[in-house]
Amino acid sequence: MILDIFTLRKVASVLNNLISGRKIVVTMTFDKGKFVAILDNEGALECSFLSNLEFVKYVDSFRKPDKNAVNTLTGCNGNIIEKVQCSVNDRILELQLDNGNRLLIVFIRSKMNILLTDSGLIIDAFKNSTELTLTQVSDFLPEPENRICQNTKDFVKSNFFHFNKFVRAQVLRNINIYYEDELNDSLRDQIKDAFDQIEKPEPKMFYSYKNGHDIYISPIEITNGSVMLSCSTSFHEIFEDTMKSQYRIYKERTVKEFILRNKHLELRDTIKKINSLSLHKVSCENSDELLGKGNLILSNLNNIKVGTKIFKCKDLSGRNISIKLKPELNATGNARLYFNKYKGQRESLQTLERRLEGLRVKREKIEKEIDELNQISDFKSIVKMEKKYFKEKTEEDIKKLFRRFKIGGNYEVWVGKNSRSNDLLTTSFSSPHDLWFHVRGFPGSHTVLRIHAKGIKVDKDIITLAASIAAYYSKARNASRVLVSYCERKYVKKKKGFSSGTVVMEREKVITVKPKLPEED
Repeated sequence: MILDIFTLRKVASVLNNLISGRKIVVTMTFDKGKFVAILDNEGALECSFLSNLEFVKYVDSFRKPDKNAVNTLTGCNGNIIEKVQCSVNDRILELQLDNGNRLLIVFIRSKMNILLTDSGLIIDAFKNSTELTLTQVSDFLPEPENRICQNTKDFVKSNFFHFNKFVRAQVLRNINIYYEDELNDSLRDQIKDAFDQIEKPEPKMFYSYKNGHDIYISPIEITNGSVMLSCSTSFHEIFEDTMKSQYRIYKERTVKEFILRNKHLELRDTIKKINSLSLHKVSCENSDELLGKGNLILSNLNNIKVGTKIFKCKDLSGRNISIKLKPELNATGNARLYFNKYKGQRESLQTLERRLEGLRVKREKIEKEIDELNQISDFKSIVKMEKKYFKEKTEEDIKKLFRRFKIGGNYEVWVGKNSRSNDLLTTSFSSPHDLWFHVRGFPGSHTVLRIHAKGIKVDKDIITLAASIAAYYSKARNASRVLVSYCERKYVKKKKGFSSGTVVMEREKVITVKPKLPEED
C-alpha cells in the first residue's frame, strides 16, 4: 500500500482513538520485517516493512507465536501511549510515551525503521540498532530541502507532497491543468484552491484503487489508469478493505514468484542429472573396451609381471594400446578387475535407463507445472497452489531423510541413512504396528516395513525381502547369509541417555537372509 502522508494522518487519527492510554506490555518481532507491540488489553499494534506489504494497524487480539518470537525495542515496555500523530512533513508516525520518549515508525522508502528516541537522540532501533543507537534523529532523518519550483510539476510535488502521485495527477485533470503548463501566479492559485477543496472540509468519501502493483487510498475519484476496489464514507473501513486487497496482491505476487523460482531450480537440477546420467550410460554402453582389455591381459599372462603399472600391446585390430594395471596384483588379478568392471557396468545399464526414464518424466511434469503456474492469476487458485506446493515439498523432504522401497505390490520399506534419520524413522515416522528390522551383531540402518493397518498378517516372503534390505544396509552387506532381528516397532525402546541411533528390542524374532535389494531379484 502507498502510505502517503494523507493516508498516515488518517491512520494516526484512528490509532490515537484506539490505543492512546494503553500500556505497552511487550515488543517483539517474529518474522523478518514485522514488528508487534502487545498492549495491556490483549490487542496489538502491528507494523510491516516487507516489500509490497508495508502497513501499520491495530488488531483487537494477538496471540504471541510459540516459536521464533524475539524481543526488540524493550525500552518501550511498561510505558503508556499518550498520543499518536503523523509528522507534518514526512511519512512518519509518532507515538508519544508517558516517560517522555517517542517511538517513530518511519515509512520513508530508503529509511524504513522504528526508532525509540529521547530528546532527539536515538536510544534503540528495530533495524540496525548497533549502528543507529546514540546518534541524532536529525542525522538519520534530515529535514526535506526546499525545492525551487520552476515548473508546474515541481510546484505540485513540493506543496502537495502529502498526497500520492495518482491523486495529484487527478486533481490537475479535474481543473484541466497539466504538468507541462507554464507556471504563473494564476495557475498557482487555481491549484491551491483545488487541493483545498479536497482537504477542507473533511472528505466525505474515501476510495481504494489498484494501479499495477500499487494499492492506494484516495479522497477523490480517479478516472485514469487505476481500478477502483472499494469505496466508503468510513476511512477505517476503507483502510481495512485496502489492507485485504494489498495482502491478496502480495500473496499472488510473492507466492507465485517463490514457487516458480523453486520450480525452475528443480528443473535445472533435473536436466543436470539427466545429462550426467546420459554420459554415464554412454560410458557403460562402451564397456566392451573393458572386456577386451581383460582378455588381452589373459592372453599375455607370461609377459605381465607383478609390479607392472602399464602394459603396452596391440589390440585385435592391430592398434597400439596402453592398459593400466594394479602393480600389487598379478596378471590374473588385473584381468579379474577389468572383467568385474565390465560386468558392473553392463548390469548398471538397466538401472541407469530406469533412472533416466524417471527423470525425463519428472522434467515433463515440472515443465507442465511451470506452464500452469504462469497461467494462474486469481487469489483462490494461488492459495490452493501454495498448499499443494508445501505439501509436496514436505513429502519430498521426508523422502530425502530415508531410502524407500516398494515390495510385494502394496508394501513399503523405509531405511535410515544415518544416526539422526535412524532415530527419526524409529521415533517419529513409523507406527506401533509396523515391523522394525536390524542386523544382529553388526552396525546397520534402522529398517521399517510399513503396515497399512493394525492386525494385518504379513507373508513370510515380504518379511524376508524387508530383512534382506536391512542386511544390505549394514556392515554385513558382503556376507552370504546374515541374521536379522525384527519385531513390531512398539517393542523398540530408546532409553534415556542412549546415543543417537541406539535402541533396544523386545519380543524379537530372527530370520536368516541374503543381503540384497529388491531390484536384484
